[in-house]
Amino acid sequence: MDDALKIFIVAFSTFFPVLVNTVGGVRAVDPVAIDVARTLHVGRLRTVCMVVLPASLPYILAGMRISLALALIVTVVAEMIAGSAGIGYYLMTMQYAMRASDMYAAIVLLAMVGYALNRGFLTIEHRLLHWYHSSGTVEESL
Repeated sequence: MDDALKIFIVAFSTFFPVLVNTVGGVRAVDPVAIDVARTLHVGRLRTVCMVVLPASLPYILAGMRISLALALIVTVVAEMIAGSAGIGYYLMTMQYAMRASDMYAAIVLLAMVGYALNRGFLTIEHRLLHWYHSSGTVEESL
């Protein structure tokens, strides 16, 4: 399996969580806010940029956070199945070589990478959505 196919598999597996959450976020936009923009004769593009996007951004970022975890998992599995490099390939090689300590070290490394990516994404999310988290609508997750 070459790199282009691995990239396609990761992109395909991460696309749908973002799409579903985006659609859910757009549907959850308060109709009153859209009606107010319409009443004030705000154009469609500006309504999307100033009303719909900010209101649906928490949903979009939730989908991206889910997709981040899926991307890590799918990447490692793709490397395990058909890779010639990467941590998934290293895991399988260490398993076949019966080097359990190296294999578990790779698993711990994967866990730390996953935790660091999630923590970094949460930091970015809190900076982008400071108004959402400070409004009391969401419990603090940090």
